[in-house]
Amino acid sequence: VESPAVAMKVPQPMVNPQAAPPGVTTSEEHSWGAATFWSRFWARCFDLPLCWLAASFLLAFLPEFTSPVSGSFGFIIDLLLGMFFICLVVFAYESLCVSRFGATPGKMMFGLSVSSVDNRMPTWAEAKRRAWAYLQSGLYFTLFLPMLQIFATYSAWRRRDGSQPWDMAGRTFVRQKPINPLRFAIAVLISFSFITFMVVTNKVVKEVSKEEIRRSIIR
Repeated sequence: VESPAVAMKVPQPMVNPQAAPPGVTTSEEHSWGAATFWSRFWARCFDLPLCWLAASFLLAFLPEFTSPVSGSFGFIIDLLLGMFFICLVVFAYESLCVSRFGATPGKMMFGLSVSSVDNRMPTWAEAKRRAWAYLQSGLYFTLFLPMLQIFATYSAWRRRDGSQPWDMAGRTFVRQKPINPLRFAIAVLISFSFITFMVVTNKVVKEVSKEEIRRSIIR
């Protein structure tokens, strides 16, 4: 459920979605338009697995944490701590990429660019507010629960003609430059492969965890 602070619409000054993002020459302004829902969706499907892989890689080098609680509750605590760490990686990833480059790698693949409402690169503070609001409003994706992810996707699709809550919280909006259909198709294929790999691997991990919980209960 979205928090009132995030769901509240922030008044935004009028912006021209066809104006070029910071760093783009004015001769290219006419080619930029408002970002489409599906481009943003597939860009997110590329970015989330990257964060998941980065979190898994970093966790492998951290000291192993042993839960003070044994049995099934111990496994649940371990899973929650792992999810918390993934959320931290998502927050850092979104904040750094948006404030430094104006886009995440996934957005770059689809020609998307994040700008502040006054047409400049988002500041570190704005990028952090945007990332935090995404975790609050779009946490369904990060939790990897199919029903919640479907609900979140449907909610985002219903808002496709307006700003998403994290855009309003960060006072940003997303532009899109038309890309070659072949490039779009390849980018979608890559994003689909990434998200499928993450979902399947996560499913296997969950099954292993369930089996461990069953064994601990039987003991």
